[in-house]
Amino acid sequence: MVVNGAELDNQKSLDWLGKQITIHLKEQFPNVPVIDKFQFEIKDIYTSASFHGTANYKFWIGDTPIPGKMRSYKKAGYNSYQMAGDDLQLLTSNYTPSEEFLTGLRDNPEQLERCKTYLFYKILKPGEYKKNYETSWKNSEAFPGCTVESARLLRECSLTQFTFQSKKQFDSWEREQKRLRDKIGQSYESWFIKDNKLDFQEMIETLDELIRGGEMRFTSSRDANRNRHLSREYTDHPEYKCLLLAKHQLDVRYGRVGEE
Repeated sequence: MVVNGAELDNQKSLDWLGKQITIHLKEQFPNVPVIDKFQFEIKDIYTSASFHGTANYKFWIGDTPIPGKMRSYKKAGYNSYQMAGDDLQLLTSNYTPSEEFLTGLRDNPEQLERCKTYLFYKILKPGEYKKNYETSWKNSEAFPGCTVESARLLRECSLTQFTFQSKKQFDSWEREQKRLRDKIGQSYESWFIKDNKLDFQEMIETLDELIRGGEMRFTSSRDANRNRHLSREYTDHPEYKCLLLAKHQLDVRYGRVGEE
C-alpha cells in the first residue's frame, strides 16, 4: 500500500488498516467508549472474493487462490461419479465441489458448470446412530465410530442469502424449495439454465426481486402455474439420475433395501 506518499510493506499495511478501522468506528459511534478497548487485526489484503449464502466464501490475492470456506464441505477431495449406461463410473477421487463452485462464482457467475454427484464421508456419531437406527442402521454392519458415506449434490441456490419480509414468507419458500429438490434434484436453478450451464447471477437477482416484492412462492409468479402447466417449465438436475443410483447402492450396502 501507498499511504501519504510512503510505500508500506505488507505487515505495515495490515497494521495501518487495523488502526483506520478503530478511527472510523470512533467517528461513526462517538458515544461508544468501549471501542478503545479493542484492537482489530487484519488477516491479509485480498484483491477479489466470492460469497455464497451467509457463511461461504473464497478469497484471492492477485491470481493466487486461498482455500475457501463452505459449510458441510471438507478441504480434502471426494469421489465423484457419472453414469455409464446403467452403472456408476468413477470420475475422480479428488473432486472439490465447494472450491469449483466458489471459483466459478468469481470467474463467470452467468455460466456456472453444474456439480457432479459425489460421496460425502463422515464419522457415524452415537446420537445419529440412535436416532436413525430403525431406518438407516438396523441391518447395517456400521456402528458409531465407523466412517459412513452418503451421496450428494452441491446445491447452488441458498435461501439464506436473501432477506425475507417475514418468517411466514421464508417458511413458504423453504417448503417449495424442498418439494422441488425432492422431485427433480434441484430447485429454482431449473429456470435459469442456458446451454446446460447455470446463470447464477440472473437467478439470485430474479429471486431477490420476488422476495422483496412479497411473493410467497417462486412458482406463484409463473404464468404456467396459473394454467396448471408448471411441470413443463422445470427439468431434472442433469446429475439427478446418477445421484439416485448412488443413493440406492449405498442403501444396499447399509442394508436399508435388498439387492435387485
